[in-house]
Amino acid sequence: MLHVASCEQAKELLNLKFGNRYVGKEQIALADVVNRVLAQSIVAKEDVPGFDRSTVDGFAVHAADTFGSSESIPALLRNIGEVTMGKSCELKCERGECVAIPTGGQLPQDADAVVMMEVTEDYGDGLVGITKPVGPGQNVIYRHDDVSFGEEIYSCGKRLKTTDIGALAALGVTEVLVSKRPIVGILSTGDEVVPFDVTPRIGQVRDINSVLLSASVTRTGALPRRYGICSDDDDMLQERISAMARECDVIFLSGGSSVGAKDALKRSVEALGEVYLHGIAVKPGKPTLFGEVNGKPLIGFPGHPAAVYFIYDLFADPLLRGMMGEIITLPPPCYKAKLTNTIPSNHGRQEYIAVSLTTEEGLLTADPLMSKSGLITQFTRADGYIEVPRDCEGFSEGDWVNVIAL
Repeated sequence: MLHVASCEQAKELLNLKFGNRYVGKEQIALADVVNRVLAQSIVAKEDVPGFDRSTVDGFAVHAADTFGSSESIPALLRNIGEVTMGKSCELKCERGECVAIPTGGQLPQDADAVVMMEVTEDYGDGLVGITKPVGPGQNVIYRHDDVSFGEEIYSCGKRLKTTDIGALAALGVTEVLVSKRPIVGILSTGDEVVPFDVTPRIGQVRDINSVLLSASVTRTGALPRRYGICSDDDDMLQERISAMARECDVIFLSGGSSVGAKDALKRSVEALGEVYLHGIAVKPGKPTLFGEVNGKPLIGFPGHPAAVYFIYDLFADPLLRGMMGEIITLPPPCYKAKLTNTIPSNHGRQEYIAVSLTTEEGLLTADPLMSKSGLITQFTRADGYIEVPRDCEGFSEGDWVNVIAL
């Protein structure tokens, strides 16, 4: 790893090798589509709403009949009936007349506005006083104000949120064609790694990375499949990786990716497939490996959990989203904050520094969480991170920086 790729070169390579690995489509019920990616455009097959309706409880009127009305000189209208919820309204509202209407009720014929109940007075014998004027269209939603027949509501490649489910239900959609979710095989490697539910002996560490990667994959919307822990033995590693290549769409390995004669991970990938990249000029995450086995994308993550997070965010998350055909239209949330401490030069590597955010006198401040390589709990205090470009000599206390939200 004396010659490493820049972050931009690594992204280009990953896109070149795996940018067209779409995993396919499947039809699923509307109730199950939250966080799934559309594999088709959604076009409205009807108007929404399908009729003119009121947005308030009150009286449907001709707006012109209320012009000039006030509490001292109310407009007097004759109530000719009432709109019933859930039924078509056959009433026709003539000038000088009004019709009682509930929220969501169909607007009577010829009426063009609704007066809120709070600005009316009942004088008895069907006579209603209007104490505040309304304009044409006020308190009314017209047919297809929301959606028109034939209108494209969602484009292919959109990730559906919970709010989208209501819109699809309003359109009468019961099933949706979505992209399949990639199955991601996750394997931790290293003679020193033990399951996270085991008390480690001296020289051992708990398996953090497989749990962290599994949670990250779930957040992205793919399906994690954990393959446990494997020692740094070439034969055992190759057996596990071969199984993952048969059973999964993507392979994630962590640990065993550093410089030295014991680089079993790299040797095993080379024995089974091809290594495209080993080493990226980023900190943390320099020992990252990209490869392919049996036509399946493979990422070898460093052993440092914080590095796993950043490498996943930079490379693995976009890879999985691309495999689901997701079209990213918005950048991640970003905040301007003032540094509380100096961040020194990163010596030629693109560096990612976790920060915690606080507000002081109305200004957002970022406190760098500088930690040693093996520490993980300090990272949990982070609200976001800042990127230090590889040609930058760092930032000074008081500098304004962009903080990418976690």
